[in-house]
Amino acid sequence: MTRSLSPSCRPFLPRPKTALPLAVLLFAILLQPLLAAPGDVDPTFSADVTDFGGGPATIEAVAVQSDGKILIAGNFYNVDGVESIGVARLNQDGSRDASFTSPLSTPTVFALAITASGKILVGGNFFLASPTIRRFLVELNDDGSVSDTFANLDSPNFDTSSHIVLSIVIDSDGKILIGGSFYFVANVPVAGLARISAGSLDTALGTAAGLQNDTTGILAVRAIALQTDGGIVIGGQFLTNQTTPQTKNFARLNANGTIDTTFDNHGTPNLEVVYALAIEEDEQILAAGSFDTIGGVISPRLARVNPDGSIDQNHVAINIQAVPFALRLQPGGKILLGQTSGEINGQERNGVARLNPDFSLDPFYPSPGGVNGEVHALALPADDEVLIGGRFPTVAGLARPAIARLLDGPVVVTPPQFLNLSTRLRVQTGDKVLIGGFIVTGNTSKKVILRAIGPSLGPFGVTDALANPVLALHAADGSLITINDDWKSTQQTEIEATGLAPQNDLESAIVATLAPAAYTAIVSGQNASSGVGLVEVYDLDTAADAELANLSTRGFVETGDNIMIGGFILGNGTGDSDVVIRAIGPSLTPFGVADALADPTLEIRDANGALLATNDNWKDTQQSEIAATGLAPSDDLESAILRPFAPGAYTALVAGQNGDTGVALVELYRLP
Repeated sequence: MTRSLSPSCRPFLPRPKTALPLAVLLFAILLQPLLAAPGDVDPTFSADVTDFGGGPATIEAVAVQSDGKILIAGNFYNVDGVESIGVARLNQDGSRDASFTSPLSTPTVFALAITASGKILVGGNFFLASPTIRRFLVELNDDGSVSDTFANLDSPNFDTSSHIVLSIVIDSDGKILIGGSFYFVANVPVAGLARISAGSLDTALGTAAGLQNDTTGILAVRAIALQTDGGIVIGGQFLTNQTTPQTKNFARLNANGTIDTTFDNHGTPNLEVVYALAIEEDEQILAAGSFDTIGGVISPRLARVNPDGSIDQNHVAINIQAVPFALRLQPGGKILLGQTSGEINGQERNGVARLNPDFSLDPFYPSPGGVNGEVHALALPADDEVLIGGRFPTVAGLARPAIARLLDGPVVVTPPQFLNLSTRLRVQTGDKVLIGGFIVTGNTSKKVILRAIGPSLGPFGVTDALANPVLALHAADGSLITINDDWKSTQQTEIEATGLAPQNDLESAIVATLAPAAYTAIVSGQNASSGVGLVEVYDLDTAADAELANLSTRGFVETGDNIMIGGFILGNGTGDSDVVIRAIGPSLTPFGVADALADPTLEIRDANGALLATNDNWKDTQQSEIAATGLAPSDDLESAILRPFAPGAYTALVAGQNGDTGVALVELYRLP
């Protein structure tokens, strides 16, 4: 039977005068790509890294392989719920790389490096008994197995609890320099700094340096930087025994390991540690740490040192309140800092900051709020990406335990689009049938499949399922485009080719290629029957220059299992989409809808059923935010929720307050 739509049956209601222009509301511009601001969290990267028992992890080192995969090391036991002690490898989206298995049994790792041949160097405070003994330094093959290198570096006469490798650097000849808190390598007394060549200790370097404990009893070389002339710059907590007065915490060595006495004696005071170093293109040295002065010059937390060791003060005055643990140079000389929470020149820079070459503050920052914790490691997988690792649960309010990737624009972030839209409720007769509205936007036609489901809901615990649903597709003017009763009666081959054929022969489906416009799908029961039904629309061509959007579904809301349940899937994008979801009732009455739901309530749940948001009376929460969208409901008893949604499946549930029933409308708007 052909059914014409009266205005009161159409789900597309006029907006209030304060609403956005109709073209905006109908998503003509809602699905445009956005440019990420410098420092925004990359929504396509997420890793689940936890300590023993699911507690917070700490990542101390990050390194990127030539294939783009990411090595992480630190204090953790699990990645994606799988045991990965101390060291792990991630795919480019942050998921665990199952082809790599950590050989460690204790998780205290502080340093990583990758050799020219692709071997993985791991340094920290650990003990490996098999296949041969390794303490504090090990070389791994690509799959995480232990290589034969370094077998002769073991020093069984020291206590592993007090010997730690904190830094690893590979020079242009492939020799490996390690710094840390140790006193023996291969049973040779070498303090704090050692060089390894072809798997064997270069005894000259460490003994020549003559490093010793500082006045507090600590020896820890935390940073090593190599200059083009072979000079070795070191920072940390130590004293040198070759200069008078002794240099503290910051020094330069000659290529043979002796202290460079031509380098001005510019250390830092006791307990003011140098945590990170970098060499700029003009051979100037950047030093970062907990110091307030270096070489007697006030330089809070960051200093630039000339090649002769004098302090360069030819830069913008800077006041860093945080403590930097990591330092990286980017193209153009920009300076990345990984740090604790704090301000720089009075501006919030929690966890991470970037400075221009003149030390002025760069806008790069993950807003709002920055990093909720400390950043201990930085890596640069590409010019437009920054990896941060440390001890933190969130970045800019998003869950990113211990590691995150930040975007360094201009990077195109395409918000996810609607791929599937559905609504389930009890289908009645007359104006209480199930009416679903959707819109095709864009510059070309969109191929979709619509389904009306009834009998196949029974196995999912739905009682009183609609026995024989009929599906009708109408144009925006109410004219009938096509109708189907029993999907095999028309288009059977085309429907089966989509892989979305209904499970029951009495259910209905339509495949259509639709020009950009508004459409209405009506589900009713054959011979005016009633029951629980489901209307669905699927995007069959996500590559087309057109998008699928859902504005509303209208029907009679009952109680229990027969409330209105709207579902939607977001995908085919890399960011979050801000969506306004509304539950409309009283404002339907002026449009001729009898028995409108007096006080609708709204819940949003994720694919696991977890409650994400709830609202009863839209002004109770988010009033100003919702009003600013121009989509505020016209009645105070109606409900609305505005929130960001990552790609995934979600459900909106509309019910009546205190078990009331009536006709209601659920609507979804995706904001620009």
